[in-house]
Amino acid sequence: MLNKNSILKLLAIFAVIIKVFLSMLKSLFNWKVLVNLVVAIGVFVGLVWLTFRWLEYHTNHGQEIPVPNVVNKSVHDAVKILDDTGLEYEVDSANYDPKYRPFQVLQVYPAPGSRVKDGRTVRLKVNPRTWAPIVVPDVINKYSGLAFQRLDQVGLKIGIPSTNQVSRKMRF
Repeated sequence: MLNKNSILKLLAIFAVIIKVFLSMLKSLFNWKVLVNLVVAIGVFVGLVWLTFRWLEYHTNHGQEIPVPNVVNKSVHDAVKILDDTGLEYEVDSANYDPKYRPFQVLQVYPAPGSRVKDGRTVRLKVNPRTWAPIVVPDVINKYSGLAFQRLDQVGLKIGIPSTNQVSRKMRF
């Protein structure tokens, strides 16, 4: 059980703890500490503000160019239009498709009408002039499964052409 002396000792210890806490709290609100705290907050806010201003300048924020629509135009016309707008371009040939004219632009990335920054590379997918030349693999005296596999690897389709296809391609 607690007697009078032990209660007085506990109260004395509690009083010392409160006195130490109040002195720490008092030193926290010392004018030197408050000035340093205000200066540190000011420096932090200033650095954040400068960082955002630098990012706006460095990334050309707000300076965008719309991508012109050059789909179905010749690659020469498309390049001229992209040069006039100040955009970089990269031409990539797709698989030859006889439905389209040679050197016709089939696709543009990013999409026409989208807004990009100056100097951005626009990719043009163009129909090449003709079929790409391929080397027919050696399939003579080979197992048929292996021969079909090798022909398929180079992109040749195996089948029997219809008489309509054969007569169209033959010249007399």
